[in-house]
Amino acid sequence: MTTLRREAIQKAESILIPAYSDNPPTEESIEYAKQQAERVVDALLELRGFSFLKQTDEDKAEYNVLFRGDVHEFPEPLWLIAEHLRDVWMFTLPHKSKRGEKKSQFGFWILSMDELKSICGEFGVKALQNVRDDFVAYMQAHGGVAPYTVAGPQSLLNVTRAKVAQMRTGIESQAEYRPSRISA
Repeated sequence: MTTLRREAIQKAESILIPAYSDNPPTEESIEYAKQQAERVVDALLELRGFSFLKQTDEDKAEYNVLFRGDVHEFPEPLWLIAEHLRDVWMFTLPHKSKRGEKKSQFGFWILSMDELKSICGEFGVKALQNVRDDFVAYMQAHGGVAPYTVAGPQSLLNVTRAKVAQMRTGIESQAEYRPSRISA
């Protein structure tokens, strides 16, 4: 349960418990007021487009498969890469087009993910995770500005290639951004 939802439920309980409670309050009336508070908060969150805050881990897994693509539509050797792109980079995986449908980007994604897999080599998905960690660290250090645009798996090819080279040589990424002497 997220903090926003928890705080909203506590606020609703503080209003509804006295309203629904008998005088003196019983356990049943307090429990009923708490249930009503949770229902009110969930309805308000859903109304405002924040219904994802009440999802459980099972709901999130189902959401990933249903709305952000199914990993199992891709060839089995690419499942880990596809799962990482979907769950960590938050990509929506393209669906395999059926006969008679307009072509999708499914084939292009397979080629890109296959190349990513070969670039990652012995490091596997760990290399992509390190690229993501560097990406997030840069964004945090620069007020949410991304270092580069990531529009699909093809956007990660060169960056992953560089990260794997760093990992093979044992060089850590720069901890902080240092402007060049020319621009200073």
